[in-house]
Amino acid sequence: MEDIDKEQDDYNNDGKTGKIPPIKPSYLLKGMALSAMVSGYILGPLLILGGIGYWIQKHFNTSRIVLFIFIIIAFIISNALIFIRAKSDAEGFIEKTKDPDKK
Repeated sequence: MEDIDKEQDDYNNDGKTGKIPPIKPSYLLKGMALSAMVSGYILGPLLILGGIGYWIQKHFNTSRIVLFIFIIIAFIISNALIFIRAKSDAEGFIEKTKDPDKK
């Protein structure tokens, strides 16, 4: 673990090395999990509400405006889910980095 930190410091101090710094596997997995979660937050509402809008359009023979309205609603829900997650992650980060001596 210390070797990775030392290599990271060497990379930061010497910009001429041309090497990519090593990545800790736990950071890589956390980043991939976050990417998958955000993708789900986007695709979930889009597929569900887009499917409902498409079904309504085809079943009731309505205009495409109905489909676009459902897609816009899915966009709003996706953004709300992402902002709620970002807020909870930020609050968790603040709690983890708080100095226990200060109140």
